[in-house]
Amino acid sequence: MVGPTRDETSKELSNSPTITLEKPEGPKIPEKNRLEGTVSALRGGEMVWAFTASAEDRTQIYPLFGPCPVKDGEWACPYSFIGEEEGEPVDKKSKHVIWVAVITDLQAASAVQALGKQSERYIEESAAQEPPHVDDAIESKIFLRR
Repeated sequence: MVGPTRDETSKELSNSPTITLEKPEGPKIPEKNRLEGTVSALRGGEMVWAFTASAEDRTQIYPLFGPCPVKDGEWACPYSFIGEEEGEPVDKKSKHVIWVAVITDLQAASAVQALGKQSERYIEESAAQEPPHVDDAIESKIFLRR
C-alpha cells in the first residue's frame, strides 16, 4: 500500500521526504541490529518506520520498530531483530530485506495492528511487496544473516 503523495495531500508542499538506510552496512548482519540513517522534509503526521521480510517472499512484511526517533535529520531504530518469526530464529544464512520508510500516522496504524497480533504479525496489505510509504520515501537493502 503506497501512501498518499504530497500532490494529493497539499499542492502547496512539493518537497517530498527522503530517507536513507546507512547502518548496518552488511552484507552479513547478526540477528540483533541498530538501524540508522538520515531523513529530510518530514511533515507533521509523518514518521520513520522499519520493516523486514524474507528476500525470497516479500508478501509477508513485518514491522520492526517504529516510529524511529528522529533528531537533526538523523534517525535510529534500536534493537531490531532480523529474521525472527514467532520468537523462533530462522536459518542463520537466510537472506532478508530491510526497508526504512516515511509513513503517515494513518499508515502506522496498520503496522501497530500487525505488532499487536498474537500470530501472523505481518502487514495485511503487503501484496505490493513493499511496506506503506509516502511518495518515494523508502529505501531497502538485502542482508544475509550470519
